[in-house]
Amino acid sequence: MTNETPLSGKRALITGGSAGIGEYAALELARLGAHIVITGRREKVASEAAERIRRETGSTVDVLTADLSLMKGTQAFAEAYMERYEALDILVHSAGGTAVRRTLTAEGAELTYATQYLARFYLNNLFLPVLKGRDARVIAVSGGGSVTKRLDRTNLHGEISYSSLKAIETISIANDYLGIEFHERHGRSGIRSYVYGPGPVRGTGLSAPLPFLTRSMFTLSSFVIGSTVAEAARDVLHLATGEHPSGLYQRRLKQAKPSKHLQDAAERNAVWQDTEREIAQRKAS
Repeated sequence: MTNETPLSGKRALITGGSAGIGEYAALELARLGAHIVITGRREKVASEAAERIRRETGSTVDVLTADLSLMKGTQAFAEAYMERYEALDILVHSAGGTAVRRTLTAEGAELTYATQYLARFYLNNLFLPVLKGRDARVIAVSGGGSVTKRLDRTNLHGEISYSSLKAIETISIANDYLGIEFHERHGRSGIRSYVYGPGPVRGTGLSAPLPFLTRSMFTLSSFVIGSTVAEAARDVLHLATGEHPSGLYQRRLKQAKPSKHLQDAAERNAVWQDTEREIAQRKAS
């Protein structure tokens, strides 16, 4: 007899794994036997989440703290991971948040864009040595094709106008660009790239800082076009363990067709190159 489970021997890293969709996804992956690594800014909160998952599943759950709003911190985190572990099979980007007022990081980037796009772009590329050749899965919890506009590269950091909803829209589009271009560049090395948009999600607490009217609309829409935390986590689990092709997915794993802007290879390449330059500049600041 064997005690092996479907993900025995697999390692899964979940950013934002100390709460919300990230914690639920970590729990579901741990139930299938994956070795879990979760990250969060606050060690105490992340450690408490790790202990909850260990108690419920009996799986190994490690904690690495990181400030993913800073590119220097993102690089240090990736280096710490690769010093400790030799491989990465599942990378789930679920660190997130909302800011009512435009907030800049110590490196001068708008907080939402830095944490939920720049850090994801940087981690994907830093982790290539441990992702390649493993049928690895990279899953970004973001838009999933829900916003079909062209990325406004003049207002990425709210330089012209800012609102929390506009910031979320920007990172949703940017993550779609990243997910598709990452697949084009690295899909042949065995990495599957997914961008998953669960719609408005009930139970994450992310809408708490929003104005009352906006928060009320968010909650109402979550019952119509959104998901619960558990439902979203199950979708993430299916992407992490199934045979879905790389691409954009929405709740209940409905695959979305990329917009005409996302299908423009020259546009995607321009966004990619702009992002590489920006990360280098932020690190040097």
